[in-house]
Amino acid sequence: MWAKFQCGGKIVRWFKLLHVNQEIQIQDQHRMNIGNNFKYICMMNKIFYFSTVLVALLLLTSCHEKTSDQSLIKHITLDVNIDETPHSLSEEFTDFEIIPLENRPECALKDVRKMVVSDAGMYIFDAGVNSQVHSFSLSGKYRGLIGRRGHAKGEYQAIINIASNERGDTVAILSYPSIYLYSGSGNYLSTLDVKNDNGAEDLLITESGYYLGYFHNQGEGVVSIYDKELSHITDLIKTSGKPTSNTLNVDNGHIIQQDSDYIYCLDPLKFCFYVSKDNNPNDVTKYSFRLRESMGYSNITDGNDANKPHIVSYQVHNGVIRGVVESPSGFYDFRSALLSGKVVLMRHCDLNYAFDCCHHGYFYKIVDATTLQDYLNKDKRHMEPIRKLLGKNLSDLADKVTLNDNAYIMRMRLK
Repeated sequence: MWAKFQCGGKIVRWFKLLHVNQEIQIQDQHRMNIGNNFKYICMMNKIFYFSTVLVALLLLTSCHEKTSDQSLIKHITLDVNIDETPHSLSEEFTDFEIIPLENRPECALKDVRKMVVSDAGMYIFDAGVNSQVHSFSLSGKYRGLIGRRGHAKGEYQAIINIASNERGDTVAILSYPSIYLYSGSGNYLSTLDVKNDNGAEDLLITESGYYLGYFHNQGEGVVSIYDKELSHITDLIKTSGKPTSNTLNVDNGHIIQQDSDYIYCLDPLKFCFYVSKDNNPNDVTKYSFRLRESMGYSNITDGNDANKPHIVSYQVHNGVIRGVVESPSGFYDFRSALLSGKVVLMRHCDLNYAFDCCHHGYFYKIVDATTLQDYLNKDKRHMEPIRKLLGKNLSDLADKVTLNDNAYIMRMRLK
């Protein structure tokens, strides 16, 4: 009996111990759950915190990628001086040459829109019958086409603009919404897609990437920076204004130019330049030109009156801009060293500053055979200053130039 009681007591104690152990396990599990919940809450708080910071950073980055802070652009106004003394290009240039382009039916130029000179040669966009890009050596020998029109891979639909890097081993054809890249010999390299809603009219290749410019009726414009894969980095410059109803004689093909480490962008109607370090949208300076009141315009950067003076073309080299201004009183050449604060309007008695491009201190003009015959015609006395300027280079072509010739390249070097 006692033994049975002892056995029963052991069983009771065992069940009590089992119950206590279960309660302890339940409490431990409860504490564990509380701890896990606390850790989970802490982890979620951290995730929320870092997510908030990340989203904020992304928003800031995306804002920066869309546009640079236009309020940070520095403004400098330069007074324009007018020099009425007749000048000659011989005051600044030397080593005048006249280079005939090889005359073959497949490379006869009809409507030249842009010329690009590189270390490797010359690339000329001709918008004639077939709209093509021709490649010539620096001595004028024809080397072939850069790309061709069509629907196959590497073929473009139309040409808006062209560009080349300085070496000339990469030639770009802008055919919105794509950019087609070719080697200097015309072999297809790749296609890049332009991803913006503005479109593009001007193109510049630098070592860091691409600059694309859009200029709507020359009343508003955007210049954007892209990397080498054509991913948008930022809008470097934004200009706005009421689009002019008059067609301006402005060369959109050379509105964006590079000079050493600096990028120049012309706002043609407002008579000003934007200058920035290559790929540095936070360092932009706007240079505006102000004419004397005696010319009837106290500040020609105000408004969008197409009858006011405006820049129709320019080339920049070693920090000096040379170009042509159209005004109600006619055309002026202008020269400006922006950093020195000097702007001069002048007229040349022979050739003007309407250059097609410049490269390594050499400036280039394209002239057709008809123009060259006019230069040679001694009955046209007003051409005498040009004959004197070009000298033996021109006289050696007497009786050799025919109307069936291809275009000629005039090349001159800065002194």
